[in-house]
Amino acid sequence: MGRADPRHARRLIATAAFETLLREGHPAPACETVSSLADAFSRRRDGEMRLEAGAEALLLDLRDAGYRLALLTNGAGPLQRAKIERFGLEPYFDHIQIEGEVGVGKPFPDAFRRAFAALAVEAPEVCVIGDSLEWDIRPAKALGCRTVLYDPERALEAEPRRSDADVVVRTLTGLARCLPALHTQRE
Repeated sequence: MGRADPRHARRLIATAAFETLLREGHPAPACETVSSLADAFSRRRDGEMRLEAGAEALLLDLRDAGYRLALLTNGAGPLQRAKIERFGLEPYFDHIQIEGEVGVGKPFPDAFRRAFAALAVEAPEVCVIGDSLEWDIRPAKALGCRTVLYDPERALEAEPRRSDADVVVRTLTGLARCLPALHTQRE
C-alpha cells in the first residue's frame, strides 16, 4: 500500500505512532495535526529530492557507449511519472516500466522478464544495477543476470556475499569503471 500511495501511508504511520504514545500515557496531537505533520514531511521529502551528482552524465555515457537502458521502478504510475518528468529521465531509457502501470513490480520475476522482453534480451545479457539486495539484486541474480549493487551510503553492515551481487560500488564513478564498454570509452 505504501508504494501505491506513500502520502497516505505516511499519515497512517504517523497516526499509529501517536496512538501508541497516547496509549502509553503520553500527550499526542489531534488527528488533523498528525495528518498535517505527515503531509509536511511528504512535501519536504519531495522538495529535497535530487538526482545524484553525475547521474545524468553517467546515463548519457551509457547511452553513448551503446547500452540499452531500462528503468524499473515500483510505485504508483502518476507519482513515478512525475519524478521521471521532473528530472528529465525519459530520453535516457529505451524502456520505462512502472509497477502501478503494468501491475507487477520488483522483486517479482515477471517484472524483470517483462523488461527483458521489451528490450528483446535474455537474462544472461542483462546487467541489473540497483540499490537493494532484496528488491533488485537477488531477484535479478536468480534469473541469471549480472548484478551491480549501488550502495553509496554503505548501508550494508558488511560486504554482500559474492552470491548476492557480482560487484558492489559506492560511487557513480565506480559504477562507470565496472562497465567494460564505458570504461574503454573514457580511457
